[in-house]
Amino acid sequence: MPIDDELGTRTICSTVAVVLIAAAAPAPASAQIHTPLGLGAWQWYLRSPDFKRMHQAGISVFRTPIRWEAVQPPGARALRFHGYDLVFAAAAKQGVRIAPILFGDPALHSPYDLAGFSRYARQVAARYGPGGRFWRSHPHLPRLPARSFEVWNEENDPGYWAGAPDPVGYLRLLRAARRSVHAVDPSAEIVFGGTAAGGMDVQQYVSAVLARGGGRLFDDYALHTYPPDPPSAVAAVQAARWLLDAHGLTRAGIVVSELGWPGEVEDPAAPLAQQAANLVATLKVLDARREQLRLRAIDWFAYRDLAGPSLEDHLGLFNRDGTPKPIWFALRGLTRG
Repeated sequence: MPIDDELGTRTICSTVAVVLIAAAAPAPASAQIHTPLGLGAWQWYLRSPDFKRMHQAGISVFRTPIRWEAVQPPGARALRFHGYDLVFAAAAKQGVRIAPILFGDPALHSPYDLAGFSRYARQVAARYGPGGRFWRSHPHLPRLPARSFEVWNEENDPGYWAGAPDPVGYLRLLRAARRSVHAVDPSAEIVFGGTAAGGMDVQQYVSAVLARGGGRLFDDYALHTYPPDPPSAVAAVQAARWLLDAHGLTRAGIVVSELGWPGEVEDPAAPLAQQAANLVATLKVLDARREQLRLRAIDWFAYRDLAGPSLEDHLGLFNRDGTPKPIWFALRGLTRG
């Protein structure tokens, strides 16, 4: 059932108070974030120096799609993983684990192609999961197999689905993914694909999936939030917790698989230092409430800025030339103490 307006209002009010209290209280010099911190990005071509930077900053997981159309171009029968093998090898050498997102361009591979998706999902798990073919063929690498598999991306947004958002269609995709991945690795964690504002209302969409038994098909629920301020970020996570609990999923975890602020792009007058301050305030409050929220991980989006004009192209920890932004040093300070 959707969370009512009264509960949503109470969430925002309470989280505003928490953030203000946290901001007013001096943090001890040795304060650290205990929630696992990761990095979400669609830049799958990253190499060893990039992952070395992540590891040095305490980032333990890199969450990225293994794009269906990249490993199986339309019309091809065989799946080819060479490009992603390079990413897994570079990450493992630096102590960073890859958390795959099972996703494809819906214009090239429809999410309604359950047979094709099942084959693709199973091969990803069989290659990169525990005992996977990739690890067997690279015995010299530190063994950091994929432990979780996120199913699709922002499926409540028509831009990432084949037509209008379809909770029943996603339920079938989620079921197919769970069956295929667990056929290879029964211990793998299945993550409900990250939902985001835009498209079909998140509460309505997720409730429709859960009302049809979808809660039995995943271990963690992922959400994406690009909030205007820290209280809004915390409120989004709290609303997700209440939604899961309302459907009896009190043990399901939450993964904030995309968290970001636009910095100077949306508001040229806003200094990048404010972006860093937002990150620190949000992570401290969420971390303090990690047990109550059953918060499994928080992933910043993204790694490095791109050349495009869209907002998402300017959310990186690093500028296009590789120089760090203030937010990079803020993140590193939280993880290193």
